[in-house]
Amino acid sequence: MPQYWLYRTSGEYRHSINNLNGRIQATYYLKNFFLMGSYSLKREFPATQAEYIEEFHEQYQVRFGWGNGNLNLSVTAYNFFRNSWVDSVQKLQSEYYDFSRIRYSTASHMRISFAAPYTFGYGKKVDRYDEVKKGEAVGSAILK
Repeated sequence: MPQYWLYRTSGEYRHSINNLNGRIQATYYLKNFFLMGSYSLKREFPATQAEYIEEFHEQYQVRFGWGNGNLNLSVTAYNFFRNSWVDSVQKLQSEYYDFSRIRYSTASHMRISFAAPYTFGYGKKVDRYDEVKKGEAVGSAILK
């Protein structure tokens, strides 16, 4: 999903930003196993209804898992080469005023997660892969 963002603002806090960004994701399935990877490029853009520029770092992850319908196991490694906790940087520079703010987040630092969800049925019996069923066929055009 490649994108090219072109920003031009005018006034005291004018900006000119040409930003190539996007996201790529691929998933491979082999019987009950899967491998998924994704990568999002760094983004830079003027904040909505504000004069500062916000920069976000790239994000990436790799997920490996197995499932049998009821039980699904997966392990995901996020941002495995990043030691920084910085999520985004907001900056404003002008002739009379400078502003800078750094936002920190656990989502930007390297981390690993394990998941083991189990699905069990209860109540009315439904087909787990196709819960929406068509209604019964009507025997005549006159409905009672």
